[in-house]
Amino acid sequence: MAGMSSRGAPAGNAARLLDVTFPYFMIEGVENPWPPRPWPGEIVSASAGALRFQLPDGARTATLTVETFARPPGCVAEDFDDVVEVGYRSRTGEHRLLDWAHRPVCDLGPLLAGPGGYRVRYHVREVRFPRGAELRPPGVDVLLRIWPAAPGEPVAVKITSDWARCWRPARS
Repeated sequence: MAGMSSRGAPAGNAARLLDVTFPYFMIEGVENPWPPRPWPGEIVSASAGALRFQLPDGARTATLTVETFARPPGCVAEDFDDVVEVGYRSRTGEHRLLDWAHRPVCDLGPLLAGPGGYRVRYHVREVRFPRGAELRPPGVDVLLRIWPAAPGEPVAVKITSDWARCWRPARS
């Protein structure tokens, strides 16, 4: 995916369109640091070697950007409606993003620190079109920021949308 500069800023990133037939996508190839839970009930949840990221139900389009960092990146929560951060362990130091049908969206690896602990910050914002603009389906922008760090349970950094309040993380 994106390489890294020596100063910890992403050397690049790539935007991908997600298939939102069902409103979620996953990172495959992780060891969950907390006991697996059933999928429903959280914006980010863990089960069966994957992290699952819920999307707003009404989204017809979703654009995903992934950035990897050598150290914790600055927070850009003010630019998004909802932000959740979670830690996990990577068994191999490589994993990939999958859509709802388990089709590969993109490879993320190799990750900077190889196998070990990482954190991912999941940002979601509704795409808003001005009144009177050409009719477009509702959409969302998604940003994943990943860096080496200790694993841990989900933390709600910012929850402002009605959608996210319904999918509130178990621990915030």
